[in-house]
Parts: sequence; structure tokens; C-alpha cells
Amino acid sequence: IITQDLQQWLEYLDISGTKVSDLSPLLRWKDKLKFLYLFNMRSSLNDDIVPVLCNLTKLRHLDISCDISTRLFVDVNLSVFDINFLLDELSAAMLDDLKYLDISGKNQIKQECLM
Repeated sequence: IITQDLQQWLEYLDISGTKVSDLSPLLRWKDKLKFLYLFNMRSSLNDDIVPVLCNLTKLRHLDISCDISTRLFVDVNLSVFDINFLLDELSAAMLDDLKYLDISGKNQIKQECLM
């Protein structure tokens, strides 16, 4: 739970490796959140995260990477969302401030989604 006082200042959020499954509350900070780390997130994250991430208009840094070598400590299926769908939607959203996107550890990325 993030208090009201912090909501006006929150620019950096790291929820890596947590059991968070619903990112929609992040929309409260869509005009403020600049750095978001979702490293090794649970498999409960699905395609519902895509519209949320695409609406974070001030996002500069997004880490949705995973490290399969840590699978003993986290879910084996780290993410069930379609990385190609996310890449297409991020491109269409024209997030002009987004300068860093870490998708390392993701499989089956289509080359055309990276262009």
C-alpha cells in the first residue's frame, strides 16, 4: 500500500520478484512514474499489463526482464503475457520518454517487433 503522501512524489517503483498480479493501480501515477522495475515477476502477470504500461506516459525506464537461472526461487513460467504484443503496443503508444527497455531473458521475440 502506498500512502497518499507518497503518491504525489512517486517516480521510481521496483516491485521485482513480488507476487503483484494487478498493475492497474499504477495508473494513478501515469503522469509521474518514470522508472518501473518488474524483473522476475510472477506468472500471474498476463496481457492485462499491456494497456497499463502503455498508459504510463512519463515512463523512461522499464525493466520486464527475467533470469531463468533463478527459477528455483520464483515461478518457472515467469511471465505468461505475450512479449511481442507488448512491444507492438509500446511502439503504438508512442511513449516518447521511454529510453530504456530491458526484455532480457524473454523468449520468442519476433525481430519485426524490435524495429
